[in-house]
Amino acid sequence: MFKSSMTRANALLLALVLALGFSGGAMAQEVPQLGTDFDENQLSLFVEVQSDIQEIRVEYSERLATIEDPEQATVLQEEAGQLMVDAVEDKGLEVETYNMIAFALQNDPELLERVQTMMN
Repeated sequence: MFKSSMTRANALLLALVLALGFSGGAMAQEVPQLGTDFDENQLSLFVEVQSDIQEIRVEYSERLATIEDPEQATVLQEEAGQLMVDAVEDKGLEVETYNMIAFALQNDPELLERVQTMMN
């Protein structure tokens, strides 16, 4: 039961991070400064999972656009969040590390440039 709650919390946090993208605006100011000392493997895994995350985001955005029932929309959002968590974990990256990298990208232009270079 505890693991299920943690997975759901991780899924919701990941969905929030992904919804913010690389530009969190005001949200970034509320997040404590995180270390940006990520190794090459962590950044590589972060970059690798982006295509999977984008596919999930596109698919579920399209599906959500057709939903009028708020409860059904919530179920779809939770499903998308869990799929994103699974995608991150399947690449061998912890969700917390993924989130730390995503938040760090908002505050560290050098890290952002490094990740963008790796994505190209």
